[in-house]
Amino acid sequence: MTLAKIRKVYSKVDNKSIAKQLGMTTHENATPIRVIHNSAGHLLGPARSLGGVVIGYLGVRVFTPQPVSKVIQTVGGCNVLMGLIAMARDVESLYAGVKALVCVLKSNPFSRSEMEQITGYQVLAMLLRKKSSFLNSHILHLIFTLVGTIDSTKEVCGIPNLPAFRDLLCDLELWHQAPVEVEKSLFEHFFELISDSGIQRSSNNIKIL
Repeated sequence: MTLAKIRKVYSKVDNKSIAKQLGMTTHENATPIRVIHNSAGHLLGPARSLGGVVIGYLGVRVFTPQPVSKVIQTVGGCNVLMGLIAMARDVESLYAGVKALVCVLKSNPFSRSEMEQITGYQVLAMLLRKKSSFLNSHILHLIFTLVGTIDSTKEVCGIPNLPAFRDLLCDLELWHQAPVEVEKSLFEHFFELISDSGIQRSSNNIKIL
């Protein structure tokens, strides 16, 4: 089937519609086009939906919706998100970059494994050190969420993400360069961890710190 044959077999309306989408003339008679009929419902006249159109000999391409946390692996993984953080030029863009990274890491175990393999938390700490003037309590809270010491959906037991805790929160030089209130919030969080109501959890946190 070609555009010229579609013009003869179906209608000029279908022919023009497909030609416009493909950027071809309505009389094109060389490029093979395969028509997948629409069996859901046939309407009369120009309102009739022809169905799917497959161009050339490459077959049908199927697109399956996937969450961003999975799709990100196909375009570079965590390195892409760290690139967004590196390009941040203000507080808003830095917050957006860190939030995107945290959301992906919290929902995709493969990304968390990748971050550990590429020592990504150390790289993130280095990037944040360069953006220390943009750090605020909201970004610090995102780091708490990444480490897992703050989670509104469940009760936190200990320190779930030790590599992130060690490379990010325990990098005191990083937070010393941040505004005073941010550094104060960090130390207050440390105090909360070691004064946990659970004796076992408290002692474990003290050993880690």
